[in-house]
Amino acid sequence: MNRSARRKLAANAEALSVLMAASCLGYSKAGALERIKDAGATKALKSAFASMLRQGGEPVVIQIGNEVANAFPFQSVPDVIFASLAKAWLAVGIDSEGRGTYAMRRLVIAGRTEAQERDIAEVAMLGELARELNVPSFPVGTTAGRR
Repeated sequence: MNRSARRKLAANAEALSVLMAASCLGYSKAGALERIKDAGATKALKSAFASMLRQGGEPVVIQIGNEVANAFPFQSVPDVIFASLAKAWLAVGIDSEGRGTYAMRRLVIAGRTEAQERDIAEVAMLGELARELNVPSFPVGTTAGRR
């Protein structure tokens, strides 16, 4: 992407992020595709997409609260044993066809400083996001139990 395109993305980040967040899909527990409808989840997506667009379209990873994470389709409350250790992370990027997409996971990273935990989470989430971004259209991947 050239410098002019990056400037245009940054200048229109707020408006574009609303559209990108509104078009995000996820799998329901029944396996059907559905739009992300929850206000908290949509707000997290909008914020992450806006940040990504202001930074020139490069993928972005942010930490989100567990309540917001639970609002994404096909999510459940973490196992009781790990609930206090798991943190939810959201990664957003632009797929091979130019559409905004995301990956949301809970990670348990123990025995590290906060900065190290953030770095490890970013590497892990960018890897998860890469699998979604490399598939045109909405991915049907192992993240939803499909092969």
